Amino acid sequence: MGEDAVQAEKFQHPNADARQEKPSSPSPMPSSTPSPSLNLGSTDEAIRDNSQVNAVTVHTLLDKLVNMLDTVRENQHNMEQRQINLEGSVKGIQNDLTKLSKYQASTSNTVNKLLEKSRKVSAHTRAVRERLERQCVQVKRLENNHAQLLRRNHFKVLIFQVSGPGAPPPQA
Repeated sequence: MGEDAVQAEKFQHPNADARQEKPSSPSPMPSSTPSPSLNLGSTDEAIRDNSQVNAVTVHTLLDKLVNMLDTVRENQHNMEQRQINLEGSVKGIQNDLTKLSKYQASTSNTVNKLLEKSRKVSAHTRAVRERLERQCVQVKRLENNHAQLLRRNHFKVLIFQVSGPGAPPPQA
């Protein structure tokens, strides 16, 4: 925008190149009213001074924009580094979870085997208890029968011999 005004001024006044331009003080904000030092009485110089102020303002804004872009790039680079660090941490956690899952599966299999053995032992213990209870009932019945025989004072002892392969022949 300021460049267009400079070009228009050069086109209207070809001898303007021969004049010395006064350096203006860099100001970050354009002035809407010309300062008293810029009031030289001619509109050409006022236009040139305004265009210089506009150019300085644009330059200042561009510098600020460059600084902001540099800051954004630096922040983006820092965020990328954090992202890389986080990805490494996440991969480590995933590996640990995979190991934990394998250990849990192994432990689960071991526990299932122990539970199965415990069930078998429990079933065997129940069977043994039932046999012992039956034998206990039989022993009590035999003791009762023996007591009755002793009371009657009438008892016989019978000896049985089983013949089979490998047993001696019966004696008469």
